[in-house]
Amino acid sequence: MLSKARELFDLPLIVCVFILFTALEYSEAFTLVEDELLSYRQAFRHASGDQQAVKPLPNVRVIYTDEAFYDEYQAYPLRREDLGTLIVRLKAMGAAVIGVDMLLDSPSAYGEDPALAGAMASAGKLV
Repeated sequence: MLSKARELFDLPLIVCVFILFTALEYSEAFTLVEDELLSYRQAFRHASGDQQAVKPLPNVRVIYTDEAFYDEYQAYPLRREDLGTLIVRLKAMGAAVIGVDMLLDSPSAYGEDPALAGAMASAGKLV
């Protein structure tokens, strides 16, 4: 008798929990928790890992654009013509491989795409 009553209670409870969690996921209520947990995981992995294994190689350089860069540059985003200039100068300085991590998903409104394409083609190994 108890198991039959329990079966009748389980299904509506599962359906209610499913609907609740679907609504919470749709409203992105878990995003903050997920982001924080990922941050803690990365911090833990960095702190507890072998420091020699994660140490960057001495001949690898990372050039990134942060808020201080854009404050000095006085524009946002980086113009494609200037990105092309950076690529050409890095190649001239002896860079074996150049990696660019920027979203360029639409044509430039200023017609700078051919200049950037030329710089990328002349760079050789470009990722």
